[in-house]
Amino acid sequence: MSENPNAHGSNTMTKTENKPAKVLVVEDDDNLRLAVSDNLEDEGYDVMSTRTAAKADDYVNRYPFDLIVLDIMLPDSDGFILCKQWRERGVHAMILMLTARDQEEDMVKGFSAGADDYIVKPYQLRVFLSRVAALLRRFDRKTHQTEDRLDELPGFQINKVARTVTNAEGAPVDLTKIEYDLLLYMLQNKNCALTYDDILESVWGESVVVVQGAIRNTVSSLRKKLDAAKQNNWRIVTLRGIGYRFELDE
Repeated sequence: MSENPNAHGSNTMTKTENKPAKVLVVEDDDNLRLAVSDNLEDEGYDVMSTRTAAKADDYVNRYPFDLIVLDIMLPDSDGFILCKQWRERGVHAMILMLTARDQEEDMVKGFSAGADDYIVKPYQLRVFLSRVAALLRRFDRKTHQTEDRLDELPGFQINKVARTVTNAEGAPVDLTKIEYDLLLYMLQNKNCALTYDDILESVWGESVVVVQGAIRNTVSSLRKKLDAAKQNNWRIVTLRGIGYRFELDE
């Protein structure tokens, strides 16, 4: 089976744009890749597909995807590694990992790498398409945010367009997509108690199954990367049994 470098979906449009959402399917099983691509095209999405990480990376460099359906086991790389590299490079597309690996540690690893959702094979078509639609709604909300301004984090500069964070010396802070999204969510809700459910729904997405341990690990990593212990005008406070509060002194 050949790869699909050209879109050939239907003319169905998204609700908020005059063009269909652009989706990349990265799956080394030819039959499954064809089935997934056909199902997505039937929903009206603009679909491209490939079986290798190298070609997927090439496509991502050339096309602005809204969603990437990513297998973990690829012939030339690991989906976890590929996902992490994309997030580090500032790729904004939603990433849905589609894999036969159903262990909790694999799911946590996927979300830590920057995945937005994780679905295990074999899957029900309606569930898969619902997850895709939910992710694209989230992507649409983020893309069309009307807020152009965000309060600065003392000691850091945040560039919302480039999705980058730099410290006072101008050095970049290497945040994963989830860490960056969590930081913005906390800043937007500073001095408010944020429950685990609040964080899960707003940062990971309501359709994603995430254990509290994954949230705690992300908060811990964010604290370390921002070197929060040295800050005396803001802090991420743990609310035992509840969640967190981002405290910023006025």
